[in-house]
Amino acid sequence: MSDKLEIADSQVFTVYEWFQAAMKIAGRKTNFPRCSDPTKTYQFRWTKAFVTRCTNELEIDDKVMKALVYDMVAYAKREDLLNKGTQILSLSNIADICHHSIVNMMNDESSVIREIRSCHQFLLDQVGGKDISIHILKNPNELNGIPNVVYWYNLDYITEVYMALSAPCIKAINRIPPEFRSDLPTNFELLRICTHVLMDPDIAPVAKEIMGNNLRMLKTLRK
Repeated sequence: MSDKLEIADSQVFTVYEWFQAAMKIAGRKTNFPRCSDPTKTYQFRWTKAFVTRCTNELEIDDKVMKALVYDMVAYAKREDLLNKGTQILSLSNIADICHHSIVNMMNDESSVIREIRSCHQFLLDQVGGKDISIHILKNPNELNGIPNVVYWYNLDYITEVYMALSAPCIKAINRIPPEFRSDLPTNFELLRICTHVLMDPDIAPVAKEIMGNNLRMLKTLRK
């Protein structure tokens, strides 16, 4: 059995910054208490315990750890647990669920790339050289009045992953009539997926190559 690695305070602060960014996306702010030594706070202790488990038990690198933080916050939001704050990172059951999901996705990177390529080609075929965003936004399906973005999603022509990565799709979703919105994933779920994919150094550059200027960009990932 290998010796446990010591966790540097700098690494804990880095992970806490990831947690802050994920919570901001979820609509919450979190900070260390003012006028106190951060290393003496429960926020620091919970974050360090999380980093320690990720490093010594789960044996995952920073790439996976960052994705895990974002997924755990997303899971907490779905389960109405955001009020727990940094304690979210100490919930091992949530960590295990999200870690399993991340591993499955990373083991299936080639199929994710094929999915993105297939969906983008479908849209290019539909617009016939025109601007994708204009076609999605201004051309509802004439037969039944359902907006194209909903119609195509329901028929699996565009998937949840592609929709999350597509700036034109996000614009369309934000403008469709309320009665159709419930047919689509929530904005937060799409944001979680987008964040996850764009943090993957193997998938992100390929998605950019395929989608070009149609790829959605997030301010929290531009650093």
